[in-house]
Amino acid sequence: HQSIWYQCDQDDVFALDGNSLYPSSYSSVKNENIPYSDHRMYMAGRSRFYSEKPYVIKNCIDQRKDIFVAKVKGYFPKSEYNNLLALPPIFRNIEIENKEEVIIEYMYSKAQKHSLPMTKKDRKLTTLLDTNGQFMVFNNYYLWLLIDLGFIITDHKAIADFEKNAAYEPFVRTMMNLRIQAILAGSSKEKFYKLIINASYGNDTLNTEKFGKIKMLDKADTFIAQ
Repeated sequence: HQSIWYQCDQDDVFALDGNSLYPSSYSSVKNENIPYSDHRMYMAGRSRFYSEKPYVIKNCIDQRKDIFVAKVKGYFPKSEYNNLLALPPIFRNIEIENKEEVIIEYMYSKAQKHSLPMTKKDRKLTTLLDTNGQFMVFNNYYLWLLIDLGFIITDHKAIADFEKNAAYEPFVRTMMNLRIQAILAGSSKEKFYKLIINASYGNDTLNTEKFGKIKMLDKADTFIAQ
């Protein structure tokens, strides 16, 4: 885990690098520092149900037992701003209008000075203190963390609930033990085992390049799609 903080004449920069946390993200190894789901971060297994009923969504979120993905609206109250402004906790790639009140005077004047186009909207990865008036999707761990930081949900759209899955734990434990042994022996195999763990996290657990192709279909629509 690496963090960088420095100040210059123009602005403040804060950067995070969490690559070394890959094994922790999908191993489901018990850790007392994880306050949720019996101190484990479970992976999502088989789908259990999907619902758009607000009371069902709210119950799943409040009970803090199930693994789910929920679509909600919400915000952090102004009373929490001082605690969160250093690193607003909602990370999102959103469309931003190039207006002075949106991108602040400094950025707006710089863009005008360099004759940059200001009429179109741009997509930017940014950090927020609310859901920007939109429904946004959060997994259970992310949403519980936001709530513990003071996030208030104002509307519930949908939820997909899943069985808990800890299938990657033996694999991660084995690879990490092999990597530790390689480090102690001064072997270059250490990089090989690290690469296996990181590649498996991206290809087998995240698989983000396929997210846009995932659909929730009934039996008839599944037959047609195939």
